[in-house]
This record gives sequence, structure tokens and C-alpha cells, in this order.
Amino acid sequence: MAGPMGLGICHQVSQEGTGRPGEWEFYTNGLYFGRKIRRLSTWKGGTFSSALFPDKLANLQGATLRVVTFEFEPSVLYFRERDGKMKYPYGIDIEVVSALSTVLNFTLEFVEPPPGELWGEDTGNGSWNGMVGKLSQNEGDIGVANLFLTLGRLGVIDYSAPYDAEVSCFLARSDPPAPRWKSLSLPFQGETWLAILGGLISSGCVLYLLAIASQRCSSSLSPWFLLTSGGEKKFFQSFLTASQYAFAAHTLETQVTQPARLNMRIFICVLWMYTFIITTAYSSNLTAYLTVVQTPVSMETVKEIYNSKTEVSGLGGFFRGALASSVDPYLQGLADRFEAYGDLNIVWPKVLKGRAVYLHNRQFLEFLIATQFTNKGTSSMRIMKECFSPYNIAMALQRHSPVKKNFDKVISWMLESGLVRRWFLESLRQSRKSKETKTKREGGDEEDADKDEEERSRTQSQRNLHDGVIPLSIDHMQGIFFILSFGSILGVLIFSIELFVGGAQTRRVEK
Repeated sequence: MAGPMGLGICHQVSQEGTGRPGEWEFYTNGLYFGRKIRRLSTWKGGTFSSALFPDKLANLQGATLRVVTFEFEPSVLYFRERDGKMKYPYGIDIEVVSALSTVLNFTLEFVEPPPGELWGEDTGNGSWNGMVGKLSQNEGDIGVANLFLTLGRLGVIDYSAPYDAEVSCFLARSDPPAPRWKSLSLPFQGETWLAILGGLISSGCVLYLLAIASQRCSSSLSPWFLLTSGGEKKFFQSFLTASQYAFAAHTLETQVTQPARLNMRIFICVLWMYTFIITTAYSSNLTAYLTVVQTPVSMETVKEIYNSKTEVSGLGGFFRGALASSVDPYLQGLADRFEAYGDLNIVWPKVLKGRAVYLHNRQFLEFLIATQFTNKGTSSMRIMKECFSPYNIAMALQRHSPVKKNFDKVISWMLESGLVRRWFLESLRQSRKSKETKTKREGGDEEDADKDEEERSRTQSQRNLHDGVIPLSIDHMQGIFFILSFGSILGVLIFSIELFVGGAQTRRVEK
């Protein structure tokens, strides 16, 4: 049976006589123990004293397995000493291999690929560098660091069963909130404001026209509808003062002057009902907008990134292939704009200035925002809503590795128990604590972690509140415009009745 590179035969049995007739002892090699052998069984009386082919991999008896990895948050993080030297690694992937080592009884030895090579890539003639290269050259037994399960590496390494799955998302800057003074216009949509302006102008016109018509036709109008002597008041017979009266009504400003005729008073009653509803709706919605930070509309979809001509950045060239192989034409178009970087510190200034978006898996981006781009509850980065291409995350193993079967079994236990998600949250907590400790050592004045967490919770509550606040549209406010129209029609109708009744009385007097 073929074994991993450099280990020769996976199971080898040799026999040796004991010196007693019909008795033989059988010995076998020990995997991951170099040239060591151990007694396996004894043949005596036609039977073996124990199984001749035991499972050597259920208990590796403390053998050392080399884990190829590098720091890549939150999968692999390094806890460092004051001098910067790594004290121990931790993170999701480290917890996975540590659990495997506990269950299968082996020891971990961590090794790193050469700087900058990370997961590795094909350098030509089938040879690879980085993590994959170390496994293929028998310089490591396991490889972990948020490793996506892809077909391109299968000819060189094997994968364990996946223990996590992620989608690829875009990291973009969080645009600054809108100035508070803009909140004064936010309770209504633009078309609603135009409709209110139209209502203001039309109500002033109706007041003016009713007053002029009532005055000119006063001799023909019935005195029964004249509530005060002297005809309609001159205050309403000026377009300017009539418009001022309508404007005052829209601001709920009390007016002393009252019209003389019934048609005017009925219209003004309806006008006050209309304006009361408008101002109440505006005031209540304005309160919500003044207490909630307003975030501007930003890019959220792949199509919007494509149309914006923004650069797409990534760590290494993996995601360029993922974009190019997509069936979505917009994602394919982004592959032409993809820029691969080996140092993320070059990428962040571009993203923060809005000149680029960064592409990676969602879990990494969530960790990044929480630990590097959140200050006092406010995040300078955000994850765009539209993601694509779900990927499985697994461990890299040497080709035909004998430990794969047992590794896969233990990984299935981890998934069933929900440990991977718990390890992610624990890694997030430890990373925050580590960064806070480092800041304090450097003389920083960062606030206490509890206060920071409280601020984050308050900001999230505000965001949740903002999600439920929307500007009022014409559809919301259509009732008040029906009231205004009804009042205008009613005022004209009463005027017509006055005119009709007054004309009838005049004809009777003439007869």
C-alpha cells in the first residue's frame, strides 16, 4: 500500500522465529516514527495472538506532524512576546488541528513557508512554492491557513473534509454620515415636498379667488351666508395676504382675521385640518431622523462596482481566477480590473479613500472590521450586501496521506458539535484582547474593552432603528391631499350655492 512521500510503505509486516516449534513473532513499522518497528502479534497453535492489521492511525502515540501555516487572521493568529517573537499560534485553523492532535494523539510542529509565498502557486513544470510546495516536497504533513478547496491544487495535494464554508464578499469604505442639517428635509420624499408646495400655492390662490368672487358678486349673494356685515374682508382680497394666510396655516400659526362669508370659513376649516396632518407627520418623522445617524446610499452590488470603474484588490491572484470563471458578466468584467497584492497595508489606504474595494471571504472581512477598522463603535469599513462564489475551507494534506480517513471522521464530529463557529468567536475575543494589551504597552489611551463594546451595541441599535425609518412618500400622504382638494371643491360649491340663492332672491324682489 502506497504511503505519503518519504514514508515508504503504509503497512509493513515482518516475521521472526522465536526458537520454539510452530511459533512466530510478527513486527510492523510505525508510521511517522522513521525506521522504528514494534511487535505486532504472535503466531502459535494456528492462530494469531492479536490482529495482524490494526489501525495504526487511531493513535499516533505522540508522533510529530509538521503543520505548514502562516499568520492569516482570523484563521491563524500569532500571540507575540514584547520583542515581537511568536509565543504561540491560535485561531480557527489552529483549534482544528489542535483538536485533531488531542483525539488522535500526535504532536504539532509549526513551520512557515518562505515570506510572501503564502499558499503557493504553480511555478512551472508542475512544481509549487509556498504551503503547497512544502507538502509536495515532504517538508510538511498538514497545511492550514483559511485554505479554499479548489481543483487547481488537487493534482499536488489532497484535502481533508471541509470544516467551514464561506462566500466571497467585497470590503468597501463606510461613507461618512450625512450632515445633521439635512435631516430637516428627510421626513418627506422629494415628490412629497413638491406636492406640499403645490398645495401651499393652490390654497393661497383658492382663498384669493373666493374672496374676490365673493366681493364682486356680493349683490347677487344671499345675505343668509354673510356671517359679518360689510361683505368679504379686504384682507383676503389681496393675493399676497391670502398667500401669507395660507403659509401661516401650513405652520400652524394662529390667525386673528376671520373671513366673512361661509364658503371662505368652510374652506379655511378644511385647510387647517390639512395642514395639521402635514405638520404632525413632519414633526413625528423629523424626531426619528434627528436622533438617528443618516448614512448615504453606497455601492452594494457587483453591477454597481462594475459601473463605478473602481479597482478590485485582493491578496494574491486566487480571486482573479474566481472572477474570470464566473458566469456573471459583471464579475467577469471585474477580473480585468483585479489587482493582486502581497501586502495588505498597501490596499487599505485605497479602500478608505474609495478608490478600491477588497475581495475576500466574509469571515475574514468580519474579523478585519471588528479588530482593525472599528473605533468606539463606529466602523470605517463595511461588507457590501452582494457576495458570490461559496467556497469550502479544508486542510491540505500530502497526496495519498494515510491520516485523511481518521482526520475526516474527527472533523465531522467538530461540525456536528458546532465548535468551528465557537472557535471563530473565541479568536475574535482573543485578538481584541491582544491588540488592547499591545496598545496599552505602547502607551496608547484606548478606552476599556467594556466601554468599547457598549459603544458598538449603541451604534448597532441606532442602525437597527434607522432601518425602520423611511421618508414619507405621496402614497403615505395621499389622504391629506384628498382633504385639500375636497376643501377647495367644497368652498367653490358653497360659493355657487350662495350665488344661486342670492340670484333667486333678487329675482323675487324684482317681481
